[in-house]
Amino acid sequence: MKFVYRQEQNRLLAKVGGKIGSGDAEELYHRLTMLITSEHREISIDMSNVSIVSSLALAKLSLLHNRVAKEGKRLLLTGVSSSLFKLLTVVGLDSLVVDNSTRSQKHSSTI
Repeated sequence: MKFVYRQEQNRLLAKVGGKIGSGDAEELYHRLTMLITSEHREISIDMSNVSIVSSLALAKLSLLHNRVAKEGKRLLLTGVSSSLFKLLTVVGLDSLVVDNSTRSQKHSSTI
């Protein structure tokens, strides 16, 4: 798994690439939770270069979404493939997806 990020005012912008396997899921969750500060109102993750997502990675995305929502923040996913979008729909995380080829834009912010 590849992971890069940048901070932009009140946003944390991350880009993930490659396979997000079970071991990577914990690492990704840990990295993101360590980077999120009280100043961040929005966490945006670009998934356009992700090839495989494990079930544990989906669970960690759900945990991250719940955590940031409790803090009044938003988690957004961009660059989601159609197959990943289908998985996100099954687990109830499709509302996090920002405009891409699989759905119309629900939020105005993107990476």
